[in-house]
This record gives sequence, structure tokens and C-alpha cells, in this order.
Amino acid sequence: MADANIHDRLTIEQVYSSETFDHDSRLNAEIKSDTLYGVKILSEPDSNGNFRIARASRHVAEQNPEGDVVFVCPHGFAGDDTLMQGADYGGPEERSEQPDQSHVRSAAYERFITRVIEAARSANFKPEIGFHESRLEGFHGG
Repeated sequence: MADANIHDRLTIEQVYSSETFDHDSRLNAEIKSDTLYGVKILSEPDSNGNFRIARASRHVAEQNPEGDVVFVCPHGFAGDDTLMQGADYGGPEERSEQPDQSHVRSAAYERFITRVIEAARSANFKPEIGFHESRLEGFHGG
């Protein structure tokens, strides 16, 4: 878990690099995958724009209706596709005929960082339970 700031993209890029984005987006693009990879936003931004963020994964069917964390994952970008799954479900096969698409990857990464910032800004977390919280008072069985 690390601290990031919605006003400083570099703080998010230090937690989730472009290489990590490329790797995770390739994994998320696999049809047979049952796990998504990305980042978790663990807190709302404070008055200075600071929030907690961490790399994370989750099952494709996992939902979080309580709003304890916000999960953002890269999707729809398969990178240069130099290593793709073989047609007969064998090991990866190399495809070197793909042109250099570093400008496309860079633009996709910038859009992803923007999505993370927007998700952090709009995050609506439950209030934390304090020591004198009414939900903790009274008989709880025994």
C-alpha cells in the first residue's frame, strides 16, 4: 500500500508503472482468465488530494457492494502482442511482425492513470467505525 495524490500523476505512476500496466492489460485481455489485475483505491482523497492505493487482483465475478475499496483495472489494450497464446491452447507463440506501437501504449497508459484519478475523486467510502459508534453498543450475544 502506498500514498498517492490526485494532483500529482507521478505518485500514481510510481505505484503502477507503464510496464505493470502493459503486463496487467495483457493478462486481463486473455479470454480464459478468471482474475483481473489492476489497482485498489483504499481511501478517499483528503483535503490535500492524498489517498491510499495498492496493486491488486480480484476474481472476475467479485463485487464490492459495500464500497470498502475501489478496483480499477486496465482493459481493452493488448500492447504490442509480441507474445500471444497459441491457436491450439499451447504455450505462447512469438509474433514479431507487429509494428512498434509505443505511442499507442503511452496514450492508453495516460488514459488509465486519468481513470484512476477520476475513480479516486468520485470514491464514496463508508464512514469508519469509531470507538463510541452506536453500531458497537449494546448486547451482541453471548
